[in-house]
Amino acid sequence: MATVDRTELFQAVELAAMTARSMLGHVANRALSAVWLVPDGEALAVEASDGSVEFRGRVPAQPGDFEVCGMDAATLHALLKKLPAAEILLTQGPGDSLTLRCGPRRYRLATVDTAWRQPVAAPEGGADAGPDAAAAVTLARYAVATDEALGVQACLHLAPAAGPGECLAEGLDGHQFVRAVFDARALAEVLPEAGVLVAGRHLKILASALGRDGARVCVEGKRLWVAWRGGRLGLALADGPFPDTGTFLARCADPAFSAQIDRQDMLAALAVVLAEHDRTVRLEFATGQEFSPAGRVTLATLDGGGEEDLGAEVTARGELWPVGIAAKDMAGILGLFEAERIGLAFSGPDAPILVTPVDEDGEDGEAGPVRLTAITMPMQFAQESYDEGEA
Repeated sequence: MATVDRTELFQAVELAAMTARSMLGHVANRALSAVWLVPDGEALAVEASDGSVEFRGRVPAQPGDFEVCGMDAATLHALLKKLPAAEILLTQGPGDSLTLRCGPRRYRLATVDTAWRQPVAAPEGGADAGPDAAAAVTLARYAVATDEALGVQACLHLAPAAGPGECLAEGLDGHQFVRAVFDARALAEVLPEAGVLVAGRHLKILASALGRDGARVCVEGKRLWVAWRGGRLGLALADGPFPDTGTFLARCADPAFSAQIDRQDMLAALAVVLAEHDRTVRLEFATGQEFSPAGRVTLATLDGGGEEDLGAEVTARGELWPVGIAAKDMAGILGLFEAERIGLAFSGPDAPILVTPVDEDGEDGEAGPVRLTAITMPMQFAQESYDEGEA
């Protein structure tokens, strides 16, 4: 029998359940994705592990004669979520069951054979993750592919950046790219020069762990560890070099023309399109005249069903051409930024489109704790015309 505070147990089980959910579909036996309660002095340890991802939290408790006990992660998490803040009494009954009592409420849960438990390793040391690592991982996660068959495109790349004391988190899913640069001198010193790759299915729990007070990071062999007061998380690293994203950025470095657009205006125009269909839209550009130096950008649907004028500043060195964009993808990318104005750089009809924050003078407009750069690929569309009376 053991007593423990519901809120503290729930917080630990929530991370353990996230760990277990990331395992589902990747293990043959669901027992490998169980949550384990383990007596640990004047506390209960909460563990989840399948060898590729492992978590251990520690909750103050009175373990009494409580013994190691495993149960379905989702079931325990759902139960604790609906219980009020109070003391919980855990009693191991005969057979494969655990009774949980909270005030007048009483629940019986099925348990898992302890032979399936895999102890969580205990790495030493670690570097301060810094206050912005979690936000950077969350932003870059947007461009990480969800199909694991795509290999490294389904992984996040975490590495030291070019600037001193800087790190970067980046995702590249084949048609979109997001790079988030942040200051974390200690972290930059412990990450390998080539960086590490973390599977996309682990990124939600990684961001949660990095956001904990005092989070520290270390790399041991093929595993990335995040430790904080009362818990630790270990993630198996993926293999394979991440693509050289500098190639994409270099392609955008000398644009034929660029435009500066109010981010909210463009999001509103895209929302009009997305309210009807998830489809490609056409951006038409025109440079400004002496009496109207701001230029013009028009967003229109391909079927001619709608047109939105986005008053913008267009700078061109040569020919302007219409650009097709996927409305949903562009709306998603713009939603990552906080800057009021966004710069779009176009290097060729089929070249990547560089998306960056800008200020009123056209300079870098987002010098906050996380510096964001994004790329999206243009969409091809056919422009057909018909003579009047043609069948």
